Amino acid sequence: MRLLKETNVWSVSEKFNLPRGYVQSLLSGAASFCSCVLHFCEELEEFWVYRALLAELMKKLSYCVKADLVPLMEVTGVLESRAKQLYDAGYKTVAHLANADPEVLLRTINHLSRRQAKQIVSSAKMLLNEKAEALREEMEDLLRPPPYIPGTVPLLQEP
Repeated sequence: MRLLKETNVWSVSEKFNLPRGYVQSLLSGAASFCSCVLHFCEELEEFWVYRALLAELMKKLSYCVKADLVPLMEVTGVLESRAKQLYDAGYKTVAHLANADPEVLLRTINHLSRRQAKQIVSSAKMLLNEKAEALREEMEDLLRPPPYIPGTVPLLQEP
């Protein structure tokens, strides 16, 4: 519970006098189990309500950082310390990173190489495109008329 409240693994390990590896192992197991339950809920239409909840819980368990940093942590190559640097520099969303100039990132973020800056921007663009495509597909699914089921009244089509 403390990890979900954005306390780091080191603090939890110290507080409960447990090896850090044990705490990380528990966290990893919980994230894996959450992922399995999420996939289960995605397969059963009646569990639609749990999908968003479990997706967010899985992110929290996987990244174990402040909620503000989670979107940045989804970008390939961005770990907690880099996410904090980016957030403090004003890059608060994936869209901010996707639209960033690698040269400006290079000057703004300490200990960042040109290659890393380009990779972060490129990864953010790819992630943003993937999310946009997923939303586009979801929208198309929502707008697609349901199949006709015998014994039901078909929906009226607008002219």
